[in-house]
Amino acid sequence: MIENPGSLSAVSIELMIERPGSLAAVSIDDSTRLLVLDLDGTIWSNEFNPDRRPPFMRISRNEVRTGEGETLSLNTGLLELLNQARVRNVVCSIASMGDPDIVLPLIERFGLPIKFRHSQLGWDGKDSMVEEILRVLEAEDGIKVSNVEVMFVDDDEKNLLEVGNRFPGARLVKAP
Repeated sequence: MIENPGSLSAVSIELMIERPGSLAAVSIDDSTRLLVLDLDGTIWSNEFNPDRRPPFMRISRNEVRTGEGETLSLNTGLLELLNQARVRNVVCSIASMGDPDIVLPLIERFGLPIKFRHSQLGWDGKDSMVEEILRVLEAEDGIKVSNVEVMFVDDDEKNLLEVGNRFPGARLVKAP
């Protein structure tokens, strides 16, 4: 049980957060229609670094080197998770901190087997980012996704709790 500090009277709510040993251990079932992923610590294993700059060079199937010489490595099991999403026609998106002009070319350089739709990159809370993804999916693509059809994967428990509080019933997965 956690206390919801955003309410006038503290309300106890219980959120279930899955903690797999690897992203490959996450199973996407028929109830999932939207997979939302964080970047740092989730798509790639590296921590947040606002100073990453191009050029970005792919050096292996799972690694990209930045202009500063940092090597970003895809998180173990990510490709398996994305392949499950592709096979099940699950819409994939990103909710993460970062400058889109830097982050989007970096993601493209990995050559991932899925197109991320309506990704939200910036400095807002993850709950606001997920809300915007849902809004745009419905407004622009005619895809209405309910809370229980959302899977949100992040390495930061604070972000998972924030999304879980705002979207009760969403599936929350802590990236290992």
